Amino acid sequence: MYNGIVWTLYATYVTRWVGAIRQKLFGHISCLSLQQIEAKPSGEWITRLNIDVQAATALLNQPVHLPHAVVATINICVSSMILVLMNPGIFGLIIAFVIPHVLLSQLCIARPVTCLAMDVQEAVAKNTTDMNALVTCADIAMLYDAREFLLKRFEESSLEIRRVNMKIQYRRAMGSGLLPLTGMGGYLVILLAGGSWIAAGSTTFGELTAAFQYRGGMLIGSMMLINSLMNIKTALAGVKRVNETMHITLEE
Repeated sequence: MYNGIVWTLYATYVTRWVGAIRQKLFGHISCLSLQQIEAKPSGEWITRLNIDVQAATALLNQPVHLPHAVVATINICVSSMILVLMNPGIFGLIIAFVIPHVLLSQLCIARPVTCLAMDVQEAVAKNTTDMNALVTCADIAMLYDAREFLLKRFEESSLEIRRVNMKIQYRRAMGSGLLPLTGMGGYLVILLAGGSWIAAGSTTFGELTAAFQYRGGMLIGSMMLINSLMNIKTALAGVKRVNETMHITLEE
């Protein structure tokens, strides 16, 4: 019941927030001069009003977003404190595998995905412009035999969107591949080290079992944090484009 009430209130707030952003952005674009509007293709404005806002607001309304990052951070901190108090040696082994996983995810996956997300937004804007020209200029294109030219442009921009999206999915697949590598590797190392510690009498089987449980909490929190940061950075590409639109200076 508590969870349902909290997320219902949160969803209501986010929906109003998204609506306010759309209204503010539309109002700002409406105040631009005709010369400023004509300076960009129609598809660019359509993308800025729809796709960019959708990408930017994903910062708070996508499946794994900013609040999840906060929850994951708290989960990691609590599990870490318990593990440090329980067995600092096991905690050190866990950290030895968790930190490289987080760093590799940020450097090799999250950072490139942010740049690729910007490329997707630009490709979508170009594709929307090509589609708009294909629809609105159909009669003129038939008259001057330019249909093949317009179709070719639309095909190329569509393929560009697919190409960039495939790069993003490739990076995300790399992140999925890191999980079994670091997760199972850490599990085996802790299992071997824990077995030797039990044999030496420095720890008990119960402590090792409990440590594995808290390790699971740390890994779940780490994965949620990584996915949240990745989604947040992807959403920041939309935020950047929305800010660019809002900072267009109005002409007198």
